[in-house]
Amino acid sequence: MSELIATRTVRGSVVHARKHTAPTERVHPPRTLAELQRLAGNGAVATLVRAPSVFDPALQRFVASKTVKSVLGSTISKKWGKAIKAEGSEPADIVTEFIAWCDSKDQAERLLEKLTYEQYSANCHRAAKDVESELIGIREDAGPKEVDTGARIQAAIKSAGYNAKDFTAADLQSIETLATVGGLGWQPAVKNVYETNAKAAEDAELRNQRSLKYAATKAAGDLAFAANPLLMTIWSAAHGVAVAATASKNATAPGEYSDGQIQAAVALWHHHADIVLASNMHVPGGTANPIQDKSTRPVNPDPTRGRQADFISAWGGGDINIHVDSNVHH
Repeated sequence: MSELIATRTVRGSVVHARKHTAPTERVHPPRTLAELQRLAGNGAVATLVRAPSVFDPALQRFVASKTVKSVLGSTISKKWGKAIKAEGSEPADIVTEFIAWCDSKDQAERLLEKLTYEQYSANCHRAAKDVESELIGIREDAGPKEVDTGARIQAAIKSAGYNAKDFTAADLQSIETLATVGGLGWQPAVKNVYETNAKAAEDAELRNQRSLKYAATKAAGDLAFAANPLLMTIWSAAHGVAVAATASKNATAPGEYSDGQIQAAVALWHHHADIVLASNMHVPGGTANPIQDKSTRPVNPDPTRGRQADFISAWGGGDINIHVDSNVHH
């Protein structure tokens, strides 16, 4: 047997130094929290109470496994050996302590891959699962070795429940920018980029479907308006709004046009009141008075706008209004 001659504390755990003496009586392991408290101290008991999975049978088998100790011990010695010795601790003690701290072999391997010994020492008073879930957020000042940004991003992707294959190199750069420069945090940044990509993919699919739906309409309009450059511009703008996943139903054609050009376009637009799936093609005011001064109109006057004509067409999702500016200003 051995006699307790000294104790010391390493990161909250009591380490006992013993000298060998003649055997006297059999020492039984603690069977209650009270006995454990007397043996190990309040800090150790508090740690165990916060981690009830220590008493799980599967975890007990994991902790007791000689194979696990051998494999993880080798990794710990290679990765943390110098730091452990510099601290004055025994590698074998740290191996036992680390294995007891983890909930499974897989978790232990994941943590060993990411944590420096300094980071482990700074966080071992917490539950291993909590440290693992927040691993990507560990600050550089938690230890002298910086956690690799790429590894942080990959860990954040995995923690958020996504597949790393779904993210491009540009996506990873966006995640880093949002998490660091934008201050969004790693997992929220991953979620933001993923949801943005998902929405873009959804919009692209909807645009493809609508492009197919209105292909014949667009082609018929291109043929009908080929001789009028202004109407080709208006028709293209209306088609763009019709096929877009999300777009305002009001748009303005680029440039300014003479009143004569606008009048000619209005006449031809009214002549083709319906083209395949595009219907209700008209200009308020008709061919007689299609140009209105929007700054002085009786309803909703807008001082930021001038004289315009509104080319309206319905493409199945409500009227689309393309404004055309006159070069004759008020």
